[in-house]
Amino acid sequence: MKRLAVFLLIIVMMLSAGCGGINYKQITLNDLQQFADKKEKDKLLAYIDHYYGDKEKQELVQNAIKLILDNDIKGGKEDLSKMYIDKLKPSLIDNKHEEVIIFTQSYSNAGGMDKNKANTIINLATESIDLKAQCDQEQKKINNLTTQLSELKKALPSQEIITLEGYMIKFRGNDEYEFAFPEYDNYWGRLPSDKHALLQATETKFKSKGWFDINAIELESTEVILTEEAGSFETSIRVFKEVPESAVNKYHTYIEKKESLQPLQDSFSELIDRKTHADVAILKLLKPADNKNQSFMGKWTDNNGKELEIEDISADFIVGTMIGTSNTSDRIAGISFQGLLFDNRLDFPVTNDGWNNTGTGALKLTDNTITINLKLVENADANWSMGSGEFIFHKDKEQTSSKTGTSVQEEIIYAVETGDERLSPQQVDPVPGGYCYEWDRVTASSTLPASKNNTYFPSNAVDVNSNTAWVEGAPDAGIGEWISFENNVAKEISYIQIKNGYTKNEEVFWANNRLKKIRIEFSNDDPIIVILKDGYERGNNVYLNKTVKTTSLKITILDVYKGQKYDDTCISEIWVF
Repeated sequence: MKRLAVFLLIIVMMLSAGCGGINYKQITLNDLQQFADKKEKDKLLAYIDHYYGDKEKQELVQNAIKLILDNDIKGGKEDLSKMYIDKLKPSLIDNKHEEVIIFTQSYSNAGGMDKNKANTIINLATESIDLKAQCDQEQKKINNLTTQLSELKKALPSQEIITLEGYMIKFRGNDEYEFAFPEYDNYWGRLPSDKHALLQATETKFKSKGWFDINAIELESTEVILTEEAGSFETSIRVFKEVPESAVNKYHTYIEKKESLQPLQDSFSELIDRKTHADVAILKLLKPADNKNQSFMGKWTDNNGKELEIEDISADFIVGTMIGTSNTSDRIAGISFQGLLFDNRLDFPVTNDGWNNTGTGALKLTDNTITINLKLVENADANWSMGSGEFIFHKDKEQTSSKTGTSVQEEIIYAVETGDERLSPQQVDPVPGGYCYEWDRVTASSTLPASKNNTYFPSNAVDVNSNTAWVEGAPDAGIGEWISFENNVAKEISYIQIKNGYTKNEEVFWANNRLKKIRIEFSNDDPIIVILKDGYERGNNVYLNKTVKTTSLKITILDVYKGQKYDDTCISEIWVF
């Protein structure tokens, strides 16, 4: 009896403890139904939360979701949606895409999500799984090749091996020869000069004067003051050293392996970009872009002169670059990053800082600063590096927070005068102040993640470069996406020139979407609707019926001309006059 009493007491305690006392493994469909009948939403949510992404419990999870939706439990649908987003992001960040697939399938089958949207998410998650596997394979190849290069480098001279050609002049003793470069074969001065040089031969023995061809490294360039007998002028002697054939062979092997490393790094970088793009597309299907972190947009600097620019930050997705300049030269190192923020933190790979240094980085957003921690593995041949360590950035004092734009109260459709030639600043008639492409801030609702060789930042639309473009980052054609230009001081605008599409070349132009119908908004005037003409090397002039004084210009995509290959909408240049 005592044992039975204890057993009953334990059951009572478990029931009174609520969700914390549930033995999830023993829950049945009948138990879930009882939770639903009693409107015990918390217990149903706790069960769903516990088995999120569990394939063996997928059917029961699906039924738990269905019970919440079918039993009109107050706030149940909203809580389910929040739970999904809250679990989706860490799953994507931790590369647990299988969890995303399983729960999305359960959610969709239970009626909590449109099946087309669910299938899109599942396809994107499946693509990310495949891309992650490819990334891992590429990373192994890169690590293996980097190790080989490091070992080979130890056996090589620090200088580059070159093929040295010239005319032998005389033997100076101690296996040191004087020679002249071929372009100075008609000069036979009495003493070495800048036209003559010294060769320290370790293997080859020259028995007579004449032409030679040999592998060597340059040791030094030594200043020499010649005697009055030779004309009393200053010159220098370049000293070379012969390299053994065995070292030359190792050097060639090293160069071949080094050249094969770059394509691997490019491939890895492209795979990372594609995977990030797929993960962001999943999140954006469920969580629209928000402006909660818009204050982080723009340029930041640290105390040592390094620069940071946040190009885009919406829907927990961030895009940016970091640049550092050498203290002793004009060498620049730079890294780019993009990805999903989790608790205002981003961990990202560094595939190349411009000098083939690689590693990892971590970005953290706080109220007034952005902190980046870098751990780089420096390439043996690198002449410069961004460097490892902690970098703390502060907002440039000149910058202010972004405006959100004006609301549309009246829409006026404007006709567009279109030229037959591609527009360029040089073709524009002179106007007071010239053409304006320098804005204090350029932002956008979304941005397509960078590819192997291209970026698609909003600032590309004002860089006076037809080979670049802003490309929206929505999973569809980008209807409703926008780009905004802001200035601290008002500009007077009479007309706007738009280089529509991606004008890098004709093939790229027709492959991508172009603007067809747009809304243009100003800070202090009525918005207008504009219909643009289509065609490669065709510019669009939007003439305003008056001069508008404005601190901002916002262009929203309302309709597009469809691309033949990609569903990305592009703008190459926007100039105002």
